[in-house]
Amino acid sequence: MVQQIESFGNAHRETYNLDSADLSFVDGRIKQVFSCGLGCVLIHKSVFTNYPFRYEEGAVVHPDSFFYADLNQNQERVFVDTSIHAKHYNQPLLRV
Repeated sequence: MVQQIESFGNAHRETYNLDSADLSFVDGRIKQVFSCGLGCVLIHKSVFTNYPFRYEEGAVVHPDSFFYADLNQNQERVFVDTSIHAKHYNQPLLRV
């Protein structure tokens, strides 16, 4: 599960999921991304001091989306090692 940012200048920025059409992305190198699945992520505990993991009532996105958006808004970089492959199984968003 990897997301990149598509930039349209200052007017609009949008994330998109990489899929099987983007197989050239997986070439064994380390690459900067917007976000990746949290199942196999290394995050130093000090990062959570500045960017707490949170949930917002009524949100239609998962809590990790807020975390990565906060990082991106503050120009914190996220990298993925494309030499490692972990399967990702999506589940529906639970409403509480």
